[in-house]
Amino acid sequence: IQGDAALVATGFTLVSGSADAGIILPAAVAGLVCFIKNNIAGNLDVYPDGTDTINAIGAGSEISMASLKSAIFVCYNGAGWYTFPLLPS
Repeated sequence: IQGDAALVATGFTLVSGSADAGIILPAAVAGLVCFIKNNIAGNLDVYPDGTDTINAIGAGSEISMASLKSAIFVCYNGAGWYTFPLLPS
């Protein structure tokens, strides 16, 4: 649930704690990079800020990262993020 998600900063974020957590990326600004490591036992929901996008899916739509996976989130413009790998699951 996005309401329970924690806002993260650019740089490296290690997510630990309870299973099935959520985080919110910073507002999209071209050139920003976030390194996210899911260190929880369950899936990690990653939300864009507001109406930003991740991997060009719907505005504000989250992606789910499988347990113990990591991904690089790169902002290519002022509205969207792409992940490497494309599907961090």
